[in-house]
Amino acid sequence: MGSESSLNTTEVTPVLGPSTQLGFVVRDLDRAVRHWVDVIGVAPFLFLDRGAGRPAPPAFHRGQEVFVETRLAFGYVGDVQLELIEQVNMRPHRTGSSLRKGARDCSISATGFTTTTRLAVSSRRPDTRAST
Repeated sequence: MGSESSLNTTEVTPVLGPSTQLGFVVRDLDRAVRHWVDVIGVAPFLFLDRGAGRPAPPAFHRGQEVFVETRLAFGYVGDVQLELIEQVNMRPHRTGSSLRKGARDCSISATGFTTTTRLAVSSRRPDTRAST
């Protein structure tokens, strides 16, 4: 046998481009922002103390309707948006649940990427699916 690999390789075209957003659920928004500013050097931050500024639409957690209240902070690390999310009411929801399971002070919530092609996306909620 020669030195050539016997593996069949195929060139793969990446679907995801660069990361554009990182979202973290945090236990204490003010403490988390201080950490990002003082330790990592990220500043400034934009604060939204009442989430998006309007009542949040109902969300569902394990089949139960819940209303989640949040405080948000946004900053940038280069071209990547940093979103810090504190759930201020302790209603059961995936946002706060990720923190209640352990002693963590933060948990990754969302990532955003640019794409070079249109991707077909389906929703879990049947009433929001596009008809074909």
